[in-house]
Amino acid sequence: MGGAEEGDEKALKRVGIIAILDYSIMPGGLGTFETASVMSLKSIGLPLPVGLSATLLFRGLSFWLPMIPGLFCSRHQLVKKH
Repeated sequence: MGGAEEGDEKALKRVGIIAILDYSIMPGGLGTFETASVMSLKSIGLPLPVGLSATLLFRGLSFWLPMIPGLFCSRHQLVKKH
């Protein structure tokens, strides 16, 4: 096997692991997504602290940050109804 084929197999395994771990009972895959993301980044050679920082930054910007305007909008809608 050549180097490119081995890389393709590793990438396919990573995608499969992420797909399996992302299905959890927690909303948004909290915990399982982070674990799979950090381990995937570590498997491609990034140091663990860098992978963890990148994952937490991504999750903060894509999952938690949008909840702030949603909170204000939902409170506005609730006050409007009463």
